[in-house]
Amino acid sequence: MPINSFENYPMSWKPSIDKTEKPIYQALAGQLEQDILNGVLLPGTKLPPQRELADYLDLNLSTISKAFKVCELKGLISATVGSGTFVSYDALSNAYLLDDIKPSHLIEMGATLPDSASYEPLLLQLKNMLQETDYEKWFGYGRSGESRWQKDAAIKLIQRGGFETTVDHILFANGGQNAIAATLASLCQPGDRIGVDHHTYPGLKTVAAMLSVQIVPIKSENHEMSPTAFEYACKNDNIKGIYLIPDYHNPTAHCMSVENRKMIAAIAKKYNQFIIEDATYHLHNIKTTASSCIICTGTGYLYCEFIEINSTRITTSLCSRSESIQGADFKGTL
Repeated sequence: MPINSFENYPMSWKPSIDKTEKPIYQALAGQLEQDILNGVLLPGTKLPPQRELADYLDLNLSTISKAFKVCELKGLISATVGSGTFVSYDALSNAYLLDDIKPSHLIEMGATLPDSASYEPLLLQLKNMLQETDYEKWFGYGRSGESRWQKDAAIKLIQRGGFETTVDHILFANGGQNAIAATLASLCQPGDRIGVDHHTYPGLKTVAAMLSVQIVPIKSENHEMSPTAFEYACKNDNIKGIYLIPDYHNPTAHCMSVENRKMIAAIAKKYNQFIIEDATYHLHNIKTTASSCIICTGTGYLYCEFIEINSTRITTSLCSRSESIQGADFKGTL
């Protein structure tokens, strides 16, 4: 029996579970997930304290903790020491790609898909590729030295965005998702923490979970990462770096101001933080040619930028980096 009476006690969530269903923590986690998916618990809702729930359900505290951990690993809830546990703002879209049975009011932000009108010219180009005498090359792997001309072309492309780099600092990946995975695997160890915007790219969350890297949401102001909140995270949240989409942010489509980039870069340099800049749409932003890495360079600081190229012949990602910090090794990760 519960120690306290909850008849008229206000609680944001009063679950009802079948205690004959074992293990109980999974049944409770399943109930929490269903209540989030069904809209019973809205994003941002603060959940009751674990001890309070344990008393209400007449369960051990460890059972509640295990249930919350299951949902936290799924990205459904997030906990902050001293503040409590909340339903994640992007709980309904924590997966990289949503299922076909996703709620009708959600928009897929896990992938940038072309308009259907572009399929016909793409189909024609693919047919032309298969008519070439050496068409089998399109089905094989690249060989050493074959990408030199592509890297030279990539340097010229990146220069258009105001960033100077060299062939030695260009790596090719099989798309932006692969570049993100390789970058995180190179810079982070399991258990490390990195800062991100409150709303961030779902693909990053997928990779971070795979690599056991914890993402720490950093407060935003005017739809941009707050420099003050970033500095606070550097001092108190034990983060190693941050992941940013400064140009046409996914999912907000906001472009970060040059002034804010300068402040973020200065803080990163001060606290020896790496910056992973997802610059897929950087070249589209003609108003902002200055990247964080141009503002902030130096020993002990690492900046990674990837630009995704989509055409009829190539879908790849360029990962460019400045002077590497200790422990950063990209070899074998792509």
